[in-house]
Amino acid sequence: QINDKPELKQNNKSAAQNRWIAYNKMRGQYASAMEHAAPEVFWVDKTKCSYANSNGQIENPTLKPCAEGISALKAIAIAQAEGQKIHTINKANAQTALQKLPIGGEVGSEIRNTVNAGKEVTVHEKSINKHGWKGFGYIAIDPETGAGAYLIEGAVIDV
Repeated sequence: QINDKPELKQNNKSAAQNRWIAYNKMRGQYASAMEHAAPEVFWVDKTKCSYANSNGQIENPTLKPCAEGISALKAIAIAQAEGQKIHTINKANAQTALQKLPIGGEVGSEIRNTVNAGKEVTVHEKSINKHGWKGFGYIAIDPETGAGAYLIEGAVIDV
């Protein structure tokens, strides 16, 4: 019964619904982070490359930098660290926000179709070029459930 109290409602949803949405978003973010973290942990031999340790000091500075993975979450974080604007696009702001996106082709169409279907898309304003990879990371979330897709679009440009 506590979940139906009017003072606990937000966005016309009960407290339980909002907790479920928040939980789904958190799990999606965690899964996206694992898409870049797991390969880095399991397939990168840090004795053969340089990297920043937990104190920010560079280990093995004379070696090539360690390979790094990419995920939607990491791509958006890199873009944000570069000073890019991060757009969250929904039906309410789609008219103006979609015009600002430099993404065309199949991915641009996918983003537009996703927004038109009532979902929210979070994407950075321009392509990133980091760790030998160039492209975009974007997240499509169902605002009713918090479930989503964490996607990347791009290519390896330097091996």
